[in-house]
Amino acid sequence: MSKIFVVENYFPQKEYNLICQNVLQIDFTPPPIEHRKGVEEASETDGGAYWFQDEIPSGSYAAKACYNSLKPKFFFTRPKAIRGIYCTIISPQKQFAPHVDRGGKYQVLIYLMGNETMNNGTGFYKPDGKGNLVLNTHIGFQPNRAILFTNDNYHAPLLWAGNSSMRYSICFSFDLE
Repeated sequence: MSKIFVVENYFPQKEYNLICQNVLQIDFTPPPIEHRKGVEEASETDGGAYWFQDEIPSGSYAAKACYNSLKPKFFFTRPKAIRGIYCTIISPQKQFAPHVDRGGKYQVLIYLMGNETMNNGTGFYKPDGKGNLVLNTHIGFQPNRAILFTNDNYHAPLLWAGNSSMRYSICFSFDLE
């Protein structure tokens, strides 16, 4: 049932530019300590806070743009309201732990700013039948690229693999009515 879809130019250019300008004004904070401890243990990265985030209010311009682009880009006719909308900054670390996201059935990751390289993107993993997760799909970073995937997909940033930079993204989840 695992599905992954990629679209380019998720936001119209004017919206994309405005969202990026607003993102540069955000005072990002690390996620709560319980999230960081779990990431530290799973990824063997000291400190565990390999990302910073800021919640995007549901009635904001960016949240409305995320919802309004969802239907025409991914052809959903009746998505429920999106939830858990965050803007994140991720920086290179030793490694990242593959994980599945909680929340809605569908997850969306929209790349905003960063170096256009393969290793600034996201890796998707599959179980190998021996209790391990192995890299199966690798999607490189391009500004305004969106990835839609079902919540049963193990994934992680691939910034640990070299030739990467800090990456700004928006992520959210939703269900269908």
